[in-house]
Formats: sequence, C-alpha cells, structure tokens
Amino acid sequence: TQALITQRQTDEGSWSEAGTLLDHLGITYALLLAQSHTQHEQRKGDPAALACHRAVAYLIEQMRRWSLHDYASALLPALCLMVLVRYTTQFPGAAASSTVSGLMTLLSQQLAAQAPGQHGDAPPWAQLAMEALRQRQQQAEQQELLDATSPQRSYDGKWLHASWSQLRPIADDGGR
Repeated sequence: TQALITQRQTDEGSWSEAGTLLDHLGITYALLLAQSHTQHEQRKGDPAALACHRAVAYLIEQMRRWSLHDYASALLPALCLMVLVRYTTQFPGAAASSTVSGLMTLLSQQLAAQAPGQHGDAPPWAQLAMEALRQRQQQAEQQELLDATSPQRSYDGKWLHASWSQLRPIADDGGR
C-alpha cells in the first residue's frame, strides 16, 4: 500500500489523483495509517516517511494559500486536523513546529466555533477531529511527564535523533 501511494506523489508533495484538497487529505491519511503499521521496520530514507513529510508540507502550503473560512462545511478543517494529529502522533517532534502547532490550534478553534453550544452540537467530522486532538494532547502530556522523570535526552532530542535519517534527504532536496 505504501509503495503504491508513494509512487503517485508529485514532486510538490501532492497526489496525482487528488483533484481537491479533501482528496489530498484522504490519501495522506491513508498513507499515514499504512505507514504506522510498519514504522518499526523503517530504514534510512524510508520512502513512505518521506512522502508523509512532503504531503504535510504541501498541505500546510495549501492552508496558507486559502482561507479556511471559504469552506462552508466542517469537513475540510476536521479532516485536516485529523491528518495533523495522526502526523504528530507518528512523528512527535513535528508538534514542536510552530507552523504545525499553530495550524492545529487554528483548526481546533474554528471547529469549536462551529458548535458553540454543547459538544454534541458539532458536526460529526468536527467531533471526531476534536476527540482525536484531545487524545493526542493526553498522550503528549503523559509523555512529557515520563520525559521529565527520565534522565535520558530531551523529548525533542530523541525525536531529532530518530528522525534525522528521514529529514536529511528532505533538507538536501533543493529546499522542497
């Protein structure tokens, strides 16, 4: 699955079959799910991990380009938040990026504003995305607590060490 999806990624990080940003998000989420099942088998320069990084970079660029308020449905911000939550779960250091964390905050605020009443008033996609974010925040808090009591390297240092082999080719890829 990973090989099939990564082969269809364009140089800019989008997918050749994705006609819309929603399509891009769906394909990216599918790749993140497939990649999560083989993360323990990653090797240097893993194409699926690199494709995940490129796809999220493309997503962020698209979100900068277009106003989230242009979409009447909660589907786009909800799916975007779900992709970013899954991405930061698999690549925890990505949450330290002000761009990623800022976009996640903006998306969660927008989704929360769509249902100012009770939690059940939110559209189903928004509820699902907000629940994923809540669970991710709980996991991050638990990890921070463990890291604070551990004499090992810092959280960011561990992520950077583990991700360097994946990040290096991206840095060397002409700035894309």
